[in-house]
Amino acid sequence: MEEIEKLEKEHKLTAKQEKFCREYVQTLNKTLAYQRAYNCENYDSARTLGSKLFANIDIQKRVDELKAEIVQEYKISREQLIEKQLWVLNKAQEGQPEMKMNREGKFVPTGNKFYDFRAINDAVKNLSNMCGFNVNEVKAEIKANVESDVNIITAKDIANELMKK
Repeated sequence: MEEIEKLEKEHKLTAKQEKFCREYVQTLNKTLAYQRAYNCENYDSARTLGSKLFANIDIQKRVDELKAEIVQEYKISREQLIEKQLWVLNKAQEGQPEMKMNREGKFVPTGNKFYDFRAINDAVKNLSNMCGFNVNEVKAEIKANVESDVNIITAKDIANELMKK
C-alpha cells in the first residue's frame, strides 16, 4: 500500500491510473489496459475511455518512464531495433518459395514465391518512424508479373539514410 501512495504522490496518478499505465506498457493496447485497470467489461466504453485517459499528459509521461525502465532493464538500443527491422525487411523481401507435390509425392519448388507483405509494410513503417519520417501509410506494391516481385524501398536504402543521420 505504501508503494501505491508513493507513486500517487510522485506521478500525480491514482492507483487505477498507475495500473492502466503498467497494463498499457505490457499490452500496448489502450482498450485492454483500461479493461484490466478499471474492471470494465464493455469493450466500446473501454475503448473510448482508454483513449481519453491516454490523452492525459501525466499518463503519457508515466508510460514513457515505464518504457524507459524496460529499455534499461533489457539493455535495448536503437541500433539493435533498427538491425532487427532490417533483418525482418530483408527476409520478407526474399519471399518464401511456393511448393507443390510432384507425382512421386515429394514437394518441389514451382519457381514462384510468396511474400509477407504485412511484414514488409510493418518493417518499412517502423524503420521510417525510427528515421524520423512520420509515415502514416506505407504500402508494398506488387508488379504484375508471374514472379510477384516486390517493388518497395530496400533495406539498403534505409540503412544508407540512417548513416546520413
